[in-house]
Amino acid sequence: MSRPPYAGDGSHTSSYYAASANPSPERPELQGDHEIDVCIVGAGYSGLSTGLHLAEKGYKVAIIEGARVGWGASGRTGGQIVNGLNASLQTIKRRYGQDTATFVAGLVQEGGEIIRERVRTYDIKCDLKEKNIFTGLTPAHMRELEERQKLWQSYGIDNQEMLDKDQLRAHINSDLYEGGLIDHSGGHMHPLNLALGEAAAFEKNGGTIYEMSPVTDVYTLSLHDALPISTRCCPPMPASKTSAISSIITVCRATNACFSGAAPSMAAQTRATSRPSSSATWTRSSPNSKT
Repeated sequence: MSRPPYAGDGSHTSSYYAASANPSPERPELQGDHEIDVCIVGAGYSGLSTGLHLAEKGYKVAIIEGARVGWGASGRTGGQIVNGLNASLQTIKRRYGQDTATFVAGLVQEGGEIIRERVRTYDIKCDLKEKNIFTGLTPAHMRELEERQKLWQSYGIDNQEMLDKDQLRAHINSDLYEGGLIDHSGGHMHPLNLALGEAAAFEKNGGTIYEMSPVTDVYTLSLHDALPISTRCCPPMPASKTSAISSIITVCRATNACFSGAAPSMAAQTRATSRPSSSATWTRSSPNSKT
């Protein structure tokens, strides 16, 4: 199988996180044909979390990764659990309404709790530390932080606390700042070790990961309600290809560009999800697939 041009030999990029990564096995390449319930493309946070949740429910799941687990943005991020959005809740409310803004605010909080639950349940060694602080260098910065606190409080989220100069000094031992805001539901972790730990948890639940296996083509079945899966027709696979045959395909990549070469028609249909990793997800299920 040819190596993906973007990944080289699959080694993680030089970084503190790569240098301090927990031991992790190299997974095999995809060889032969495999029949599974769900095929996930991409072993970053979105792919690993999706796979782990499905495997816990008893689905037969395989994750196909073009490089190594956590090779992309998931293993290189700053590792911060930050309760914030690029588009503010005010912007979301203005564009999409109060109900959507309230839903998104809840998702932001839920994301951090999912990380903590995964770490506790599977004893993932990722140096998880609780809380984070936003500092204010000027009085204007402090007013912005106060507005931020009030905005999140208006959505029932009251886990952020303003700090004056003396209170902040107890946390960072500096007189440079006017003060700050501490988020008691924020945190920080080793991002690559979180990905590696979730991969191990996924495999513990019966999931399979294929590394160094770039997706080159995707063949989809015609959906005929009257026909069982076994009698549906699909285009013949080239003799040189290996394959994973599934009822559901989930694409969990940082950008559509990573997938557009394999299936342009599918890449065009992807939709951005509101995940911290800004992944794209697209699914197609057969009429009698599990739900």
